[in-house]
Amino acid sequence: MLCTPVWQVSEFEAAKLAWPEVQKFEAMIENARTGKFVPVVEREAPGPLQPLVPTFKTHGIRNDASETTFTKLIAEWARKKRIDNPRTRRRAETHFEALAEFLGHDNGAEVTSRDIVRFEKHLETTPDPRTGKLRHPNTILSYLSSFKGVFTVAVQSILLDETPMDKVAVGSKIESTRQPYSVDQVTLILSRAQTETDDIFLPLLSQAYSGCRVSEIADCSTRDFNFVKNGDPEKVIPGKWFLFIGEDNREPGCTTKGHKSRYMPLHPEIVKRLIPYMERVVAEHGHGPLFRHVRPDKDGRRSTYIARKIDDWMDGVIKDPNHGGYSIEFGNAEHLAPNHSFRHYLKSELLARDVPERISDAITGHKTPGIGRKYEHVEMSKKFEAISKLPVIPLQAA
Repeated sequence: MLCTPVWQVSEFEAAKLAWPEVQKFEAMIENARTGKFVPVVEREAPGPLQPLVPTFKTHGIRNDASETTFTKLIAEWARKKRIDNPRTRRRAETHFEALAEFLGHDNGAEVTSRDIVRFEKHLETTPDPRTGKLRHPNTILSYLSSFKGVFTVAVQSILLDETPMDKVAVGSKIESTRQPYSVDQVTLILSRAQTETDDIFLPLLSQAYSGCRVSEIADCSTRDFNFVKNGDPEKVIPGKWFLFIGEDNREPGCTTKGHKSRYMPLHPEIVKRLIPYMERVVAEHGHGPLFRHVRPDKDGRRSTYIARKIDDWMDGVIKDPNHGGYSIEFGNAEHLAPNHSFRHYLKSELLARDVPERISDAITGHKTPGIGRKYEHVEMSKKFEAISKLPVIPLQAA
């Protein structure tokens, strides 16, 4: 029997001879990947030889489309990064839902860098349906950051071969141009708010004398007043009230957004009005959310609706169509933020009274620059001494 030497066999003939073994090998790979039995059918297809599994790649990562959905990629990202904050996870889900609606699919393996850039331009040029306004550049940056984080983990977890974010420039966050309120503006705000409901007036009052974030007061528990974690006696000063800002007593979902827990001193003006309200809530309902009458959002946060309610109310105080859009008292309102400008106000007022930055940061929860600063611990007595220097806003008797 005559045989053709292997080095004289044409490339096409060699491919035909090897084809049955290739089929078996691909079936073994598919069986190992899916756990399902894939029968080998030896066949000679017309034209160029085709693999048993049409989508089989000779290199890179191959996963079924059901394994690379945005939902699966987000779940893996949350697991890998130990994301236990439902708000953080929900934000990523919202961003990817918008991307899926734009692309018409939710398969991460099919997303390209070009898709991301097209979506970025879409976000820049179309109004946000919730507000009717164009999105702030930092909002778009938040979308891109979510995509980068999730896709990077997907590659690391061998779900994707590459991330579509590799060729996309994410950019840097734009520094805030927000300005502080003046003392006169704070006086006007609190004077008018005093006649409003407790869920408007008390958060505004607390922000004016502490610089806290609206969520820190709106989502707190009645147990957070004079609460000392781990029984630290140094935090207790007889006759003084403070608010523990942390997640120990809060309802699920009412996180502090990753900010370090702290003890916030309460100014006497806050104590006169907030403490009686807190004690009345406890007497009528027992311990629990401070503003229990406000319905929580889907993440369990009451601050979402309180902040929105304050924003709407503040529009009536700040805006005046008869004076170019803003009232005379708030001529620089385009640089003011209804809640956040209180933080700028408090920091500015303490700075004007020579209060060291590390002390004002300890009150507001800002991070003081410098590696060594994290080893400093500001005494409660220093915090109370600092807030005692704040200007007292004249209000009607409580």
